[in-house]
Amino acid sequence: MPKLGLTRFLKISSLPLNEQVQELEQYLHPGGYNFYRELRRLTPSIATREVTVEEAERQVRENCSNPAEVEHNLAGIRALAHWVGKRKLELVEPPKGSVTRGDITVRLEPELAFLEKGVLNVVALWNIATPELSPHIAGTGVHLLRSHFHNEMPGAEFGLLDLRRPRLNRHVPNNASLVADHLLASLDNLWQQLLANS
Repeated sequence: MPKLGLTRFLKISSLPLNEQVQELEQYLHPGGYNFYRELRRLTPSIATREVTVEEAERQVRENCSNPAEVEHNLAGIRALAHWVGKRKLELVEPPKGSVTRGDITVRLEPELAFLEKGVLNVVALWNIATPELSPHIAGTGVHLLRSHFHNEMPGAEFGLLDLRRPRLNRHVPNNASLVADHLLASLDNLWQQLLANS
């Protein structure tokens, strides 16, 4: 049963069908690797400027051996630090949850939750170069966060921070609920076909 992070789910949903199959086939065999673990680990310290960008970069280089992993984590750290800029963010514990349809589970574990100017913000990060994050897919991700956590965090603003462009996406299209249900059902259907043929 695939357990996908939110950004991985959105990435797979953005791909052509043949690439979706390739991505899901990886879940037929146990294992896996969290490519962005260093970015996720360092996000709170960067957001509050407890660690400098230079220190974060040093830690990435020490903890990652794959050159592509180093490159992508460094790009994400630099973009996040640039986005934070001079903001004064008061961090709170980010919520955790999941959405399941059939055998597909999407983990909703936003990297940041913070108070800024008295407003609670819950933000997941997108640090994927390709495919580019479209407003439609970003809105679907924001919808999943909002619909799952709105009771737990009333009045919160939800967003998906695209570190590749840097832009904070908050807009949710009117049809986001239908789109999210369709994407979940489509991936589960594809997964069931893979299981039947394996």
